[in-house]
Amino acid sequence: MSSSPFMKAVRGFMEYMVFMQLVIGFFWSVFGSVMLQRYNDLQVSFFDSLFKPASILAICFGCFLISWSILGFIAAYSRHNKLLWLHNIGLIVSLLTMGALLGISIAFHLKIIEYQKDSTCTEQQELI
Repeated sequence: MSSSPFMKAVRGFMEYMVFMQLVIGFFWSVFGSVMLQRYNDLQVSFFDSLFKPASILAICFGCFLISWSILGFIAAYSRHNKLLWLHNIGLIVSLLTMGALLGISIAFHLKIIEYQKDSTCTEQQELI
C-alpha cells in the first residue's frame, strides 16, 4: 500500500529531526568531555565547584539525546506507531522542560542584575 505524499513528507521531516537530535547529542557529549578535560587546568576555586558537575551533566545529556535519537531512528524505520508516539511525546516533554528551564534561568539572570545594582544590600529574596 502506498503512502500519501503528506505522510512521506512527515516521515522525512521526522528522520531529519532525529538526525539533528543525534548531532546535538554528539555535540553535548564532546562539549562535556572537553570541559571535563579542561577542568584539571583551572585553579580558581569558584570554577572547581561548577565545571566538573556541569561537564558531567552535559555528557549525560548528550548520551540521553543520542539514545533517544536511536530510539527515533528505530521507530521511523520500523514504522512502529506506538514507538513513534512514545518518541514524539518524549520530544514534546523535553522541549517543554527546556523551555521552562530557559524561562527560570532568564528570571534568575534578571534578578542577579537587580542584586548587582543594589549596593546597600537591602533586598533579600530568592538568591540569598
